[in-house]
Amino acid sequence: MGTNREERLNFRSQLWDRCELKEWEMNKLVWMSGLAVAAFTAGSAQGAVQVCTGNCTPFNENVLITTNDTAAATVFGITNTTGVDVFFTTEQAAGLKGPSNGAARVEGATENSLTSLIFMLEAGYSFTAAQWNLVDPDPNSGVTVSIAYFTPETAWPNALALGNGENRMGIYGTNNERFTGVKLTINGGTINDLRQLRFNGVGLTPVVDPRNPVPEPATWALLIAGFATVGMAMRRRKTAVAFA
Repeated sequence: MGTNREERLNFRSQLWDRCELKEWEMNKLVWMSGLAVAAFTAGSAQGAVQVCTGNCTPFNENVLITTNDTAAATVFGITNTTGVDVFFTTEQAAGLKGPSNGAARVEGATENSLTSLIFMLEAGYSFTAAQWNLVDPDPNSGVTVSIAYFTPETAWPNALALGNGENRMGIYGTNNERFTGVKLTINGGTINDLRQLRFNGVGLTPVVDPRNPVPEPATWALLIAGFATVGMAMRRRKTAVAFA
């Protein structure tokens, strides 16, 4: 009996020694699991906003100005298909004018004085792409525009150079991004006006429950790859147990 009990205890001890992972190995697996979860979290928060020049974005409706040629803090417009209100504001004390009732054209209170412009859709609405035209920078060289988009306000990292005459540009997303507005800041000079504002994908802003976001395909790929790596690491460390 004594011999059998000792053999059983010895067998259990050998089994535990062979199957036990060392502390550093366990830490490694925990770290790798954390990496997979971190990849899942980071991937779901990333976007792919693009600012471009030229006729570079899709659009399916124009903006029409609905106010007259009088300087004011806000110029009002409307999208010609969906009928959503558009608001133009500025950080300039003199305000803005909408000189042509109908066509989308907004300028400073005086000629060639525009240095700041923000356009926003009415509350609850957003768009997937926008395109606009900045006209007649003064002077004709060395003028740039800095772009920020909403919501929340996020600055595009690079200012765009403006040339003489027309300067078409736009913003869009490649990962289902939606925007509520755009802020334009003119550096090193002024422009005469913004015109030909066009939108794509205007509609109600979807409400996403932050407690249950829908993962993107790239996020799923990162998560699966992370857990696959953990599984392979565990399999490599698995020790076969021989029974006498």
